[in-house]
Amino acid sequence: MERETIQIQLTHEERSLLLRHGYPFERIALALKACEASPDIEIVPMDYFEFERLIGDVYRSINHMNGGAVQGQLLDLCDRLEAAEQSGDGMFDVLRAGSQKALLPTPATKVGVFARLPERHDRP
Repeated sequence: MERETIQIQLTHEERSLLLRHGYPFERIALALKACEASPDIEIVPMDYFEFERLIGDVYRSINHMNGGAVQGQLLDLCDRLEAAEQSGDGMFDVLRAGSQKALLPTPATKVGVFARLPERHDRP
């Protein structure tokens, strides 16, 4: 049985924050690393179950910080991720309606698409 995925647009900085502070499951980590070198906004598919856990892990990281710029960036990112979770759509234009902090790509912004999650090898 195929699990549901959500497509999330992420900036280079957001992908980097998730890799450093989100403790992503292996499939999400591989998807984030696949576009790690790209400076552009990329669309990263994420399994809903793993995505929900990722948000919780980012909040755990936030709770272990004592303020600062990174904590603020993580809070903004969590706002976006939660809006995506609630709406079921992780695209910037959709998220803007739900959050004033959401980033809208400009016409000159390049957006890449990573269309597939890595295959799970733990299935029977």
